[in-house]
Amino acid sequence: MEESRKRAKIGGDDESGGAAATSQNEPLSSDVDAAAKIAELQAKMQAMEASHELLQAKLGACEKEKAQLKLEVDELRLEVNAPKSNSHLGENK
Repeated sequence: MEESRKRAKIGGDDESGGAAATSQNEPLSSDVDAAAKIAELQAKMQAMEASHELLQAKLGACEKEKAQLKLEVDELRLEVNAPKSNSHLGENK
C-alpha cells in the first residue's frame, strides 16, 4: 500500500502514464480549431492571390491604353499647333 501511494505521488503508475501518452497523440479541440482556421486562411489567401493577379492584368491593360491615348493626344496637339500652310496666299499671285 505504501508503494502504491509513492507511485501515485510520483506519477509512476502504469495507468496514468498510458493516459498521458494517449492524450498527447489525440489532437486537442484547440488544435483542430487551429488547423481549420489555417485551412480557411489559406483558402482566402489563394482567392486573394487570384484576385490580385486579375487586377494586375487589368491594370496593365489600362496602362497600355493610357499610353496609346497619350500618344494620340500628343499627335492631335501637334496638328492643332502646327503652323498653318500658306497655300492660299500663293493663289493670289
